[in-house]
Amino acid sequence: MDASSRECFELLSLTVDGDEVSVRRSERRHSQAYVATLPDSAVIEGHPVRIRHIYRVVTPTWGHRLFVQLPQPARNVTLSMDYTNTDIAYLSVTDTVSSKSRAQIYRLPEDVPGRAITVDIPGWLLPSAGFAFTWTLNEELPRSEHSKAA
Repeated sequence: MDASSRECFELLSLTVDGDEVSVRRSERRHSQAYVATLPDSAVIEGHPVRIRHIYRVVTPTWGHRLFVQLPQPARNVTLSMDYTNTDIAYLSVTDTVSSKSRAQIYRLPEDVPGRAITVDIPGWLLPSAGFAFTWTLNEELPRSEHSKAA
């Protein structure tokens, strides 16, 4: 996988307090970086802001794991993973979070088109808190389970 390629990772959207923020992308030989500037009001007043970003990432099918780690304290974290157009039969999430409140995990109902899982944790989270998504592909299921997952 080429870490500098948009085919492997791409930031699709970034909002600050609900307002879309322009993002600049730079690419190096083995990496890429996305840079955005906070609105002047947030910087001058120094108040907390709500940052929401949506990105697309491609992982190798043999990896079976995606780990997302918070680099700094965060509050009221919601993390959603849409795996609708994949060969994933089952997706689970594990959190490495020390928090007063338990993580709540939601899945789309079976009768709704698409497949997604959402983790919602109210309150403050410390840096290095993380979430591991692990999955099983359809082809890896025992033969008796193939018809159930299809």
